Amino acid sequence: MILFPLMKCYKNSVLKYLFCTHFALLSILFASAQTEAPQPPPPDVDTTRAHEAIGNNSIMEFVAEMAVYKGGDAALYAFISKNIIYPFDEMENEIEGVVYVQFVVEKDGTTSAHKILRGVNGGPGLGKEAIRVAKLIQFEKPGMQNNAPVRTLFTLPIRFALD
Repeated sequence: MILFPLMKCYKNSVLKYLFCTHFALLSILFASAQTEAPQPPPPDVDTTRAHEAIGNNSIMEFVAEMAVYKGGDAALYAFISKNIIYPFDEMENEIEGVVYVQFVVEKDGTTSAHKILRGVNGGPGLGKEAIRVAKLIQFEKPGMQNNAPVRTLFTLPIRFALD
């Protein structure tokens, strides 16, 4: 063994004792680490909760297929920019920022339960306008889980910027 020649270098018995105890502790730790069985990876999707959500009308945050607006994300943002009316007070005070709106996409593609997750300081009108426009959105395809439509939580950032 390689360690025994190293021990010959140590003339003091205290050093030999410390070396041996550290070596023994490391050997025990290494051996115990090797004997532990590896844990199986967690499942990708909790199917039990997915089946419950389909049956009892729960709102799901993570689904296999998110709700889709007709024409995709680019069309959704085009719809928003076409329908947004910048509030006068915020425009006058040059208030800009991003409002995060959260809502539920229902099984038929309509939206409900609109709320502001984060607004813009000094611009309450921006949040109100973001909610107004979010209520106009109609999704072509609702969120899907196990090939069935489900109520899906959707978060949408809406940027207000003056050019």
